[in-house]
Amino acid sequence: MIAVTGAAGFIGNNFVRLLRRERPDDRVIALDALTYAGNLESLGDCLDGGYDAVITVGFLITDVTAAAAALHPDVYFIGVDQFHSSSLPNLVGIQFREDQAGFLAGV
Repeated sequence: MIAVTGAAGFIGNNFVRLLRRERPDDRVIALDALTYAGNLESLGDCLDGGYDAVITVGFLITDVTAAAAALHPDVYFIGVDQFHSSSLPNLVGIQFREDQAGFLAGV
């Protein structure tokens, strides 16, 4: 399994494409916080590329995550720091106490 952070950015997205082409048997996890450098359209590669799950990070993209989950019912969506009130079976939000965020990262 290979995790790629910044997968919606220019370098990260191209690296994900390279991995998918050169190592098709490896499991690739694409992560992105969709900050100023991320391009939401780049995640289309993940949605159209046969990924099982897409992880988005940040409460500012809660609505975008929910909309993408509604459009792609065969892909699981995990929204970190997001609350989702919809009952979509392929969408879950993960929230945690701010003072315990370091525990999730193993710090």
